[in-house]
Amino acid sequence: MMNSLIKKREEKITGPRLIIGYLGLFMILAGVLACVPLVTLVYYYDCLYAWWYFFLPGSISIFFGSIQYSLIYRKNVGKLQGTEEMFLTIAVWIIAILVNSFPFYIWGHVGGYNTINPEVGDVNNFINYANKTLYYVKGGEGHAFFYFTQAVFESASCIATVGLTLFPTESISGKHTYNMNMFSYEVNNYTEFVPGTEIFLFHRAFLCLIAGVGLALVLASALSNRSFFQIYLLEGHSDKLMPNLSQSARRIFLYYLSFVAFGAVGYLCCGMTFFDSICYAMTAVSTSGFANHATSIMFFEVALGQSRAIAIEAITIVLMFLGATSFMVHHYFFKGQFKKAFLNQETITRFIFIAFFLPLVYAGFRMPYNDLMSLANTNQASIYVYFEDPGQAFRHALFEFTSISTTSGFASIPSYESGSLAPITYISFILLAFIGGMGGSTAGGIKFFRIGDIFLSFKEIIASKVRKQEVVHTCFTYKYGEKVPILDSQKKEALDFAVIYISSIFAFTLIPVFIGYSFQDSLFEVASAIANLGETSGLSLAASNAHQWGVLWSLIFVMILGRLEINIFFFLFAKFVNDIKSAKHRVKTNR
Repeated sequence: MMNSLIKKREEKITGPRLIIGYLGLFMILAGVLACVPLVTLVYYYDCLYAWWYFFLPGSISIFFGSIQYSLIYRKNVGKLQGTEEMFLTIAVWIIAILVNSFPFYIWGHVGGYNTINPEVGDVNNFINYANKTLYYVKGGEGHAFFYFTQAVFESASCIATVGLTLFPTESISGKHTYNMNMFSYEVNNYTEFVPGTEIFLFHRAFLCLIAGVGLALVLASALSNRSFFQIYLLEGHSDKLMPNLSQSARRIFLYYLSFVAFGAVGYLCCGMTFFDSICYAMTAVSTSGFANHATSIMFFEVALGQSRAIAIEAITIVLMFLGATSFMVHHYFFKGQFKKAFLNQETITRFIFIAFFLPLVYAGFRMPYNDLMSLANTNQASIYVYFEDPGQAFRHALFEFTSISTTSGFASIPSYESGSLAPITYISFILLAFIGGMGGSTAGGIKFFRIGDIFLSFKEIIASKVRKQEVVHTCFTYKYGEKVPILDSQKKEALDFAVIYISSIFAFTLIPVFIGYSFQDSLFEVASAIANLGETSGLSLAASNAHQWGVLWSLIFVMILGRLEINIFFFLFAKFVNDIKSAKHRVKTNR
């Protein structure tokens, strides 16, 4: 009897029960994320109508997650297998997206106090708050999130830190004082967000903050669980800062939140409101690029003046650059080990690309469009972004280059449509979106460490053609201050990833092209989605307004695909196909 009890106690939970238990833990996390925006109600009373939009899905997710987690809580759990880790990673992100899409979906059907113009919409009840006239607008088919697809698209864009948005905006006529804590804006005839939606804006920014470093890392910072390590790696984290995973996660969070605090204080000093400073700091460091105002960073030049707007752009550049930098580089930098921080292949590759592409973007902002068109013998009008002042051209070139190369997506220019940018600028932006930021950062893209490996691989191929055949040569590079050899498997993995990445972009580009969108705009939108960039050619909003759900779902998939670095989906698909073939083979053998 005693032996059977001991054996039962030693049995480890594995397989489906373990996966369900871990999914329960992540459902609890997703529910907590959905409830956190309720803190905004402490100040923004005009958002009280939406309290249950967040509380209901959040509490339901926590309830069912707790039931599932009880299956493994304080029990002897085993290890996840390779395919189980991949499946769990994908399932975690899908759960987080679905749970946090419901506040948008409910808002789309129920509506709320969210408009300042009483002459528009279905008015049921007026209230006065903070010198604003608010009224209740019913949800319905005209709402931006009436359809489930639109709500999931917004949530996926947040969780994947992309920045593509379908969020409604309001055009303000006449003078409007934008009152908030500590500061206020006075805006004349300009566009900003719809009043009464602060809770949704904070929801977007907070999701980006948490998802930027990874959902597994959030739990790993609080729990010492070795099973999270592979999920941690599958989310795109390439290095551990400390020997222990939970210690590494806490250190990353310390750096991450320090950057957010630095940005928020800097924004406040420049004249931003307390609310805007928190939201913009979170979305800048997470390189998501969500803005509280429809005109992104351009809003502040009208609201606060050019000098303050330039200061805000400078702070944003720093935050975006820090967010797209590997946390391992941050770790060595703050420890004073500068050789390890800068004598690194990925860091060197990054600065080479800055030196190459920044002048091209600047030239594009300075190049007269009509001169380019005359070379092509066309009469297209000069409608694109162009700056006669060299200083203004450099200002916007630096900001847009940083925004694109870090896959953030903040904008200081009015349009990213193909006809609004010089060809050299447009092509540079697409290539920069392909490349992305550094590994182990919040940025998307192929990543600089792979680009460096590919470059060295090509260099080795060329060198091998001119060397004598009997000479054996080992390719070396620098990694965190040390000279190390590059394995052939590393070079192959980098090249394979780049091929799959670029092939995926062109494959998914065909979907909106077949529906009728231009190739340039389709390519830019898909590249923006898979690189987690968020700049738009206008295609996403057009597809939403036309109810072209196939385009939106393909972009949703592409956003998740890019955030989880593609390979995980192909590995699972290959395993699924292999299992089917094995099952068919067993059936034939039995016969």
